[in-house]
Amino acid sequence: MSVSFGPTIIKYALDHYVPDFNSSDKTGPHSYNESVYESLGLNK
Repeated sequence: MSVSFGPTIIKYALDHYVPDFNSSDKTGPHSYNESVYESLGLNK
């Protein structure tokens, strides 16, 4: 997993990535939509 170096998006990724993708068949890189960054008050 690779995220921008910022505590807000890192915490979001740690809290959401595993539960959301653990049981899916998705593989490879994952990136969050711009709306996720905006909802966290961040600019991608």
